[in-house]
Amino acid sequence: MNKSFVKIFLFLIIIFSWATSYSSNIFDLPDSLDVEYAKAILNNVTENGNVSNLIDNTIPTLLPFGLSKEVAGYKQTIVLDSITFTPEGGFLTAYTAIKHPKSDDTVLAFKATNAQFDNGGFTGDARLQLIADADIKIADSTSLIFKKNGTYVEWGCNGFEQLGLNCEVIFDRNFIVPENPDGTIDSTGAQVTTQFQTAVQSWDELVIDISISPFQFRKLKGFGFYVTNAVFDFSELMNSPNIIFPTGYMTPSMPEPNSPFWQGFFLKQMQIKLPPEFKNNNSNERIYFEASNILIDELGFTGNLAGYNLLDLENGTAGGWAFSLDTISVSIFTNQFQNVNLGGDIQLPVMEDGTSLHYSGFIDNSGDYFLNVNLEDETPMRTLKFSHQ
Repeated sequence: MNKSFVKIFLFLIIIFSWATSYSSNIFDLPDSLDVEYAKAILNNVTENGNVSNLIDNTIPTLLPFGLSKEVAGYKQTIVLDSITFTPEGGFLTAYTAIKHPKSDDTVLAFKATNAQFDNGGFTGDARLQLIADADIKIADSTSLIFKKNGTYVEWGCNGFEQLGLNCEVIFDRNFIVPENPDGTIDSTGAQVTTQFQTAVQSWDELVIDISISPFQFRKLKGFGFYVTNAVFDFSELMNSPNIIFPTGYMTPSMPEPNSPFWQGFFLKQMQIKLPPEFKNNNSNERIYFEASNILIDELGFTGNLAGYNLLDLENGTAGGWAFSLDTISVSIFTNQFQNVNLGGDIQLPVMEDGTSLHYSGFIDNSGDYFLNVNLEDETPMRTLKFSHQ
């Protein structure tokens, strides 16, 4: 141990004895109180100007003391709160808190205990763990949960290194609901969720591939969304490549079309499974079509979807009648159900083999079907025979 470190060692012992009257040396605080302590101590060092971007070994330093670093335009500060010395070296307790610019209420509070240091600074990277689960409401129907286990801040000799995230996204059941394989909706109260883990230096790096479990949009009864490729975009500097916005599409946080300020979920590719009422006589599998480019954001659900030649007259049935589905289109804009249009041919039981009627129709947001059948001038029908008992 060199002489300069011994001097710092003795000085810090003196300062430590003073700091204990202020610091949190009670390490068993409940999480909620520890979160409040982290925010309070960060405010204290900031208001008192006891913050620097480095520690000068030649100048006495009072605890608590803040070390700061600017990352992507945001100042990140770690507070050195208390110090313990052992024959193996010095160990400190440190706090930091991070606020997301989209949330006025939620602060992510982190804490490290027994972070080792010497006269050169931290021994390796100090990892401050999230003190308690925290959530941000990113839309009326969507919450982003930061998990205590796996969410952390890493701080090295040069300051802030990265933010590690272990997150879960939860969608409200009034918006979308889990779908069972048979096309019914989940009745257990479960919610559609997705989880992801990543590490970033700033929020604007948070554009990440995710998976979403099968679901139904509440306002589109019976249609199952099986997403195979999706992106969560929490950045204000970039969007996912190949994202396509509807013409003129804007949100409160994206005042100009096609802006990188857009945030939300971009569902690139998926299968849309039709309601079980549409049946193929030769298969028990639900009929589906491929779709792309759905947005879920602060305005809700937006997408224009279409499928073609999904069911021919020979194999299709609906309500016991031979039925084909040549086209189906679905339009939802900012959570408002627009329409589901469909067209094809239908064969009534009284019609001769090989003849059919063309229909067009729609499905309303209650799941009711309305069909318009085009009658030709002459439509061959089987002769009906009646008997009188």
